[in-house]
Amino acid sequence: MKEIKGKIYDYDRGDVTEEHNEYLKNKDSQRECSVCSCDFDIDGEGGVDGAIGILPVAFCPTCYSGICDMCSQLEEISETDEQS
Repeated sequence: MKEIKGKIYDYDRGDVTEEHNEYLKNKDSQRECSVCSCDFDIDGEGGVDGAIGILPVAFCPTCYSGICDMCSQLEEISETDEQS
């Protein structure tokens, strides 16, 4: 078994082991933002982490705020186009 980028692989079985779930439970609150690559403390500073489909993502508070603003602007544009 070997840990690669936070995942524990069992080369004999060719998949991620059950130990991976334990690893995820015990990992610290430090994250790297998927947009700006800064390190941030999700518990202390905020931000969000999760997945978009199968891609794991983490957004620092600044990038998360920017993404939310962008979505709001796109929604306003979409509503304006529907009214026209």
